[in-house]
Amino acid sequence: MESYFRKIAKSNPCWADYPCFCAAVQGRNFSKRKIRKCFDALISRGEYSKSNRAELVDNAYVISNDKNAEIFSQEKFGYTLA
Repeated sequence: MESYFRKIAKSNPCWADYPCFCAAVQGRNFSKRKIRKCFDALISRGEYSKSNRAELVDNAYVISNDKNAEIFSQEKFGYTLA
């Protein structure tokens, strides 16, 4: 997931870490444990308050596992992976 996250972040320099993270996990069926581990490794601590961490991880889990949660789409947001 880290390389995918980095590609999205590099292609979308105006995005903060969390939107890049959500785009990286979208539809990829990661476990909550994997999302939590990657969240801690990839998201800058200054980008979110410690009290919001659990909610952000839960939201990323839904984006990863809910087939109808098309939060980020190339057509809608124009992000690229190249």
